[in-house]
Amino acid sequence: MREYLALFRKYDQPVLDKLVADGFIYGYVILTEAVHTMKPGFVWQVTTLPDLGAKDKVRAAFRESYKSLPDGEREMLDKVAFEMTERGSHRDDLATSVVFRQK
Repeated sequence: MREYLALFRKYDQPVLDKLVADGFIYGYVILTEAVHTMKPGFVWQVTTLPDLGAKDKVRAAFRESYKSLPDGEREMLDKVAFEMTERGSHRDDLATSVVFRQK
């Protein structure tokens, strides 16, 4: 988890912070399992979007951010992402908020 958070803070958090500041997303959170029945270490990066169109803006922002990295860093991130991912355990979720409050 420490390695994940270090990489998140360096590469993902600045992109997400800019998206929040620019009003494209409401916010984000990193969640980990409190109780697990399988191998521990599952992490969710949850982003709260105003609509599904914002998902395209998030993808584009990350694509641009990663494209600007030196080749060595991009290769390192690809390798680390592969090593930190449990192969054959791909999951996708799309949730809808039923109660949401924003100031």
